[in-house]
Order: sequence, then C-alpha cells, then structure tokens
Amino acid sequence: MPVFLGAAVIDTVIIDLFFKYAVRWDWITAMELIPGALAITKHKNYGLIGNFPIGYQEIIVLTVVALAVLIYGIRNAYKANRFWEVLALGYVAGGALGNFIDRVVNGFVFDWILLFNTSIINIADIAITLGIIGFVASHYYYEKTASYQPLTSGL
Repeated sequence: MPVFLGAAVIDTVIIDLFFKYAVRWDWITAMELIPGALAITKHKNYGLIGNFPIGYQEIIVLTVVALAVLIYGIRNAYKANRFWEVLALGYVAGGALGNFIDRVVNGFVFDWILLFNTSIINIADIAITLGIIGFVASHYYYEKTASYQPLTSGL
C-alpha cells in the first residue's frame, strides 16, 4: 500500500508541474481544443479556488493545515486497511503539494486548462477533485460493506 500511496503523490506532483511549466514556457502552445469547451491558456492564480481573493500567508497556512489533515486521514485509512481511501487521499495530497510548490516557488498557482470559457484549472486541481470523489465513494463502500451482515439460517 505505501508504494501506491507514494506513486499517487509523486506522480501527481511531477505530472502537474511538468505540464504547468510546459505551457508556461510555450513547449505546449495556447490553443482551443474543443471550441467553447476546452482550451489551453495561461493564467496566474494569486488567490484560492477560483481566484478567490485571500492573502498569500493565509493560503500557505490553510495548505499546511490541509496537508496535516490529509496525513491524518491517510494514516487512519492505512491502519484500517482501506486501500482505495489511501490511494484517493494520495491523489488529493499530490494535487495539494503540486499547487503548494507552485505557489511557494512563483508566488501564484499557474492554471492552464480552460473549461467552457469560465474555469481555468490544472492537473493538481483535477487530482484533488477526483481524489475527493474517490475518497467519498470508497469510504461509502467500506462503511456499507463493513455494516453488512448476511442473513444466516439456523440450519
């Protein structure tokens, strides 16, 4: 299980940072891929989710707290032998670390995927979102199967 957790975190960070810099340095050029639905663009996000205006120091503190909560959640899921929860939280942690590294190095998070001409995101944001969905689904599954008691006949 630790190998998969490490791979989820490290791969997410590497892939996220690679694509951020590939777009930022024009190795991948800005273009519209699906008209009105998907484009590659450049955006410096100085705020929080959706460019929500909040101070740099507050964002750093919130990120460190979020990472601490993730480590706690991963530890508990690991102790309970809940592989899918550990993996899902690993992707959330990888996405959070990717954006954290970007913010510390540059002072902002670089977003480059434009969705429906309204939202600009990056690989880290996708990993965080899918990781949260995966965690909720696997947590629900584990809770449902743990409480399941098959009917037994007294025969």
